[in-house]
Amino acid sequence: MVNTYGNQSVIFRQVRNDAGSIPVLTTKLFSYFLAIYLEIGIMKKLKELGFILADKISNFIGSWTFIIIQSIVVLVWVFFNISQLYKFDPYPFILLNLFFSTEAAYATPLILMAGKRQSEKDAAQATRDLELDSETNILTKKLTEDLMLDKQSLADHNRMKSDVTHIKKELDKLIDNLGKK
Repeated sequence: MVNTYGNQSVIFRQVRNDAGSIPVLTTKLFSYFLAIYLEIGIMKKLKELGFILADKISNFIGSWTFIIIQSIVVLVWVFFNISQLYKFDPYPFILLNLFFSTEAAYATPLILMAGKRQSEKDAAQATRDLELDSETNILTKKLTEDLMLDKQSLADHNRMKSDVTHIKKELDKLIDNLGKK
């Protein structure tokens, strides 16, 4: 596989010198770019798998199940090493400390990766929420404008109805006055 992190101009020169003709050069360049594409795709999948694994491990490490299991293991370890039954790690428990140090050395970056992934998820969710809020504000403004138009239309309708009622009363008076004469 081609090293994608090295100096690419050196690789192009090497490919050009080795190729000799345009079709061979094209084939070698195509295979070079295909190798880069595949390597990037594999790296993305491995990165995603690593993030998922980090999430699962940090979820387990942060659980009561892990604390209880680890506490039981430590109690059994100390019991066997203090009692005379099976002494494989005498009193300062150097081997136990080594296991704890190794566990911390692996757990810390896993927890940090899980935290980073969670912050990325939170940022993406915040972006989606902001977009939804913007859409909701636009819709609310449109509905408010529509309600104001409906309110104005209703006021105009009521005013015209009142005018018609007033004109009808005036006409009735005029008709009554004509009928009396």
